[in-house]
Amino acid sequence: MAYVPPLISVNRTSEEIVAYQTEIIEKNKKDLDELGVIEVWGEKELRMLGEAEMAFETNSSSCTFPMYVSTDAAVREAAAKAEVQIDAYRVEASQREDIYLAVRGLNERCENGEVVVEAELKRWLAKLLRDFRRSGLELPKDQKDKLGECKKRISELCTEFSKNLNEDVTSETFLREELSGMPEPWLESLKKTEDGLKYCVTLKYPDMLPLMQRCKIAETRRRMDFLKGSMCQEANVPLFDEVLALRREVASLLGFDTFSDYALEIRMAKKADRVLEFLLELKEKLRPLADKELARLLELKKEEYEATGMEFDGVVNSWDMLYYHTMLIDRDYQLDESKLQEYFPLDVVTKGMHEIYQTILGLRFEEVKDWSSRWHEDVQLFAVYDKDTGNFLGQFFLDMFPRDGKYGHAAVFGLQRTGLDSSGKRQLPCCAMLCNFTAPTEDRPSLLKHREVETYFHEFGHVMHNICSEARVHSFGCTRVERD
Repeated sequence: MAYVPPLISVNRTSEEIVAYQTEIIEKNKKDLDELGVIEVWGEKELRMLGEAEMAFETNSSSCTFPMYVSTDAAVREAAAKAEVQIDAYRVEASQREDIYLAVRGLNERCENGEVVVEAELKRWLAKLLRDFRRSGLELPKDQKDKLGECKKRISELCTEFSKNLNEDVTSETFLREELSGMPEPWLESLKKTEDGLKYCVTLKYPDMLPLMQRCKIAETRRRMDFLKGSMCQEANVPLFDEVLALRREVASLLGFDTFSDYALEIRMAKKADRVLEFLLELKEKLRPLADKELARLLELKKEEYEATGMEFDGVVNSWDMLYYHTMLIDRDYQLDESKLQEYFPLDVVTKGMHEIYQTILGLRFEEVKDWSSRWHEDVQLFAVYDKDTGNFLGQFFLDMFPRDGKYGHAAVFGLQRTGLDSSGKRQLPCCAMLCNFTAPTEDRPSLLKHREVETYFHEFGHVMHNICSEARVHSFGCTRVERD
């Protein structure tokens, strides 16, 4: 198969990100200005609006995605600033009265039969009008402007909040005896202090999770639990408080009792009271099972403390939960997770999972070799083809191991969502899957825990959703579906 270069490039310098961010905002503004002077819209103008949105969102991804993956701190900083500027522009674009009036006029002509558009475009019209209303286009100007200011500030604060978490490099050092119970391969994966006497444990999953599950020293678990629970506390708590206040103001301006009601308006649940009722009902049904399990964990803790001569405090603390839950699995179910991991080397899981999806969905994956714009040497790029026709369908990246500055959880980022342009040509999808599995060493492959295998399959389902989407309207492409 012929070489297919990456569909989207995210490997820009900090200076290039700043310049490109300005360029794509100006281009979208020009596109909307040209549409805004057209008084009477038809299907052609609506499709042109979709094409402008598709180009803007795709190009924005190439500016902002490096915030989550780049190995260069200056690039991550530039990408974070670009995200703030782009989000601020999104708020401004969402409040354009000329586009709102044109869309509203087209919708009225569709409803009275003057204009006929296909079902997907008609649904998009309804969504556009709903989003314009939620952006304040039906409010007095002073309230609309205030709403825009609130939304811009919320976006800025959320970006800073995420950036702080991604950039966090908090670690704690421990002597070997303070890590009693931890397996040798885990210890060997840790960095040591310069004097070689202590091990450095970070808050990243491959360090943190095994320690909370296996370390026999309660004080060690407590120290790490505190660090994780207070991660970026000084920087992020004030941001969190300000966002809460701004969200209350957004909800009030739009006539909602709470921000939850505002957020749920576009979800299946619709009302906050309905969600709360569901959760409280679920809580009561689960309480007997939770009490039973908690009692068993407390029993295990008491047994261990009596056997070791420690003073039993009668409480399962937050830093005890995973430790005694792991002990419960070991003793009651004789399931040794470290042995189970040996059946799930990352390369084997990846190969098997790819075979499953290729068979079920009639696809063929081919790894793209020697592409020049990779952001880290571990990143892989795969091209996807229809198995029967050979048609090229899209691409996905896999970035599987933790590193400083990288997004700290598991997620799929839709870098280039599918959709049709105004001429009917389809934009092919491209997405990136980020995980934080334990990296391989010279003498040991990356081995996945069973829950990590579940996470991998879950996230790869989002990858396939991105690749296999056949939406015609970009706003409905890939994983942009209705939510509960």
